[in-house]
Amino acid sequence: MKQVFLHKMAALIMVTAIVTGFVFSPGSAEAASAKTKIKKLVANMSTYEYVMLFDTGLSEGESYEVVLSDTEKAVAAAFTTPLNEDTYVGEVGDLGWQYLYSVSNKRIKSMSKKMFGKAVSYKKIPKGSFEDTSFFLDVYRTDEGKVMLYIWEGETETDFETRKQTIVKDGKGYKVVRDVYHGYWGWNDGKTANYRITYKVEKNPASSYGYVITGMKLESI
Repeated sequence: MKQVFLHKMAALIMVTAIVTGFVFSPGSAEAASAKTKIKKLVANMSTYEYVMLFDTGLSEGESYEVVLSDTEKAVAAAFTTPLNEDTYVGEVGDLGWQYLYSVSNKRIKSMSKKMFGKAVSYKKIPKGSFEDTSFFLDVYRTDEGKVMLYIWEGETETDFETRKQTIVKDGKGYKVVRDVYHGYWGWNDGKTANYRITYKVEKNPASSYGYVITGMKLESI
């Protein structure tokens, strides 16, 4: 069984090196602690961000307000599943480089509560099959009620890098602004951001972070 990805999608799924420009604004030790927790909270959304930027296909100047329905919360939570021997299911299909990993209901419920303040059931994941997806990364629920994370591990020629992240007080909560590069690796100059992802975060004791995500917006810049 292959344990190491051969392209940058590995970093996305395993949520490594996601934040390269975390910026503290002046404030108390309490505010600094809050921002540290929020940084960890938002890091869970890395793979979901990657998929959503592909799905929306925004043109320059366009924006998209993500409706964080129970389905979207369940999908985002499922994408945090660790890829290891415990979750590995096996190779599928006849194209090669196609793999399945299992996603437990416990994982979806616990992560959705930590990220959004509400435990969402696996039943909110849309039904499907790896044969139905035209994308190289997907989450679906089988007819038997099992949730699967599908990954095609071929070369996508895509980079996804954080340029800057800021966390600032916004009313009773916080606003997180992430400027990222998402697109063809050959156009990545190591400096320019072409998308902005903005989160609204509020206090919520239901989450072990003490904060939850209440809003998400994508912009092409």
